[in-house]
Amino acid sequence: MKRRIVVFLTLLSLGLSACAGRRTVEYRTDREVAAVSTEDEQNEAEEEEEIPKKEEEACVPEKEEEALSVFIDISGEVQQPGVYELPAGNRIFHAIVAAGGFTDRAEIRCVNQADLLVDGEKIYIYSRDEADELGGWMQLSGVEAVKSQKSGGNGNSSQAESDGKININLADKSQLMTITGVGEARAEAILSYRESSGGFSAVEDIMKVSGIKEKLFEQIKDQITV
Repeated sequence: MKRRIVVFLTLLSLGLSACAGRRTVEYRTDREVAAVSTEDEQNEAEEEEEIPKKEEEACVPEKEEEALSVFIDISGEVQQPGVYELPAGNRIFHAIVAAGGFTDRAEIRCVNQADLLVDGEKIYIYSRDEADELGGWMQLSGVEAVKSQKSGGNGNSSQAESDGKININLADKSQLMTITGVGEARAEAILSYRESSGGFSAVEDIMKVSGIKEKLFEQIKDQITV
C-alpha cells in the first residue's frame, strides 16, 4: 500500500513540473490585434518619412559666412587719418576713436556719428572753415538750408525775408515773431525744432513744431517759405 502511495505522489510531482515548464500563451481580442497592427504601420510610416528628410537636409547648402570686419578710409580733421579695419557692425564714432579723435578744428556737426560703417567707405571730417565756405554744417549734413542763424541777432535779413515771406530755415527769433500768430514762445519752439531736426524741408513741416497745428498753418502758409 505504501509503495502505491509513493508511486502516486511521484507521478503527481512529475505532472506538476511538466505543466510549470510549458510556455504561457497570450490571447488577444480582435480589437487589440487591430490596434497593434495600426501602431506598427504608423511606426513604419514615420521611419520612411525620416529618410527623405535626412536626404533633404544633406542637400541644403551651407550659409555663407558673414563678414567679420570692414575697412574704412577716414581723413580730414582727425588726429590720425588713414585706413582702418574695424569689426562689422561698428559705427562712425568707432572709426573716429580709432583715428585718435577729432582735432580742435573739426566741425563735428557735419557727420552723423551714429551711422553704421560700410565696407570700403570714405569718411571726411570737415574743419569749421571748410564748412562755412561750403554753406555751413547744415548744408553738409544733407539739409536743404545754409547755416542756422542765432536767435538773438539780425541774421541775414535779406535771405530770411524774400518776396515778403519769412524763410523759417533762416529767420531769427524777432523775424519769426512777425508771422501771424507766432509769439515769443512759438518762435522759440520753431528755433528749437530747427536746431534739433536740421531744418524744414517744406513749409508744411512747421506743423511738426509744438503749438502749431493745421488751423494756424492755414493762416500763415502764405507768409512763410523754406
